[in-house]
Amino acid sequence: MLHGQIEQNLVDGQLLLDPKGREVWKPWKNDPPSSPCIHYQNRLGVGIVPVRLVSFPGSGNTWLRYLVESATGVFTGAVYNDTRLYERGYRGELQQPNNGKTLLQKTHASTFLTKPYLSDFKRRYSSIEPFTPAVLLVRNPASAIISFHKLRVSQSHTGQINEQHFHDQG
Repeated sequence: MLHGQIEQNLVDGQLLLDPKGREVWKPWKNDPPSSPCIHYQNRLGVGIVPVRLVSFPGSGNTWLRYLVESATGVFTGAVYNDTRLYERGYRGELQQPNNGKTLLQKTHASTFLTKPYLSDFKRRYSSIEPFTPAVLLVRNPASAIISFHKLRVSQSHTGQINEQHFHDQG
């Protein structure tokens, strides 16, 4: 369904948050003490309807997750279990995609299948859940491809590579 909506479990108009606060991250904890954001924190949710965040690698998926987490205070997740992102504050990164604790779940495929099934297109296609809500993030393909190449070469979501690298690859 295009442009549909989902019903989330809300209490007083708010998403339910993990009452035990097992995973908490303060994105602006190093701001000056006078900052109004210093005590802001992101947490896991409870009973959240899974929503995929689908994009081609390098399209800004991680950046969008940062913005969503900053705006809502609820972690986003992924199917990739990237410990480097987890260590940088994406505390939903290691959560199971369908456990109801993250607001969005990053994937670069049409399903939540992970290794060793990433290259098994028949199995991936047969496991598509056509009514699972999704957000499709689209970026200019040329920019996304360059960004993805930088990620692969630098091994960092924010890494840069020397322009000469592009000329040397001939």
